[in-house]
Amino acid sequence: MKYISTDAIDTALNYIKTNATIMLVCHTAPTTYAEAVLYSLGSSNISTVDFGAPRTGAVSGRRITCQEVEVLITSSNNITFLALGKVSTNVLIYVTETDSTSVIVNSIYKNKTWDIEINNPT
Repeated sequence: MKYISTDAIDTALNYIKTNATIMLVCHTAPTTYAEAVLYSLGSSNISTVDFGAPRTGAVSGRRITCQEVEVLITSSNNITFLALGKVSTNVLIYVTETDSTSVIVNSIYKNKTWDIEINNPT
């Protein structure tokens, strides 16, 4: 049997919520903060108000919802990934795929709300 407490999952989700200070929209999947900046087509400052409270997951476990964020596009390409980072420490916190969206310089991209879900172990 495998088990993880709700409190443990909520702690991980709250870490993301309280530490993410920037959302970068990227054309390639970053694996480091430096790559997220390099692959970024634009970014927006974010804070805890851009996330909901931890709640029951859609599949299992727990999740938080990331609210819509407007991003000024600084480079033209296709957005395929969203990355969350912490600017003060240059740490990449979370990366997820998103629907491919073509963007051009000086346009505004507004992501859909999306969930970060940590499933129960199987």
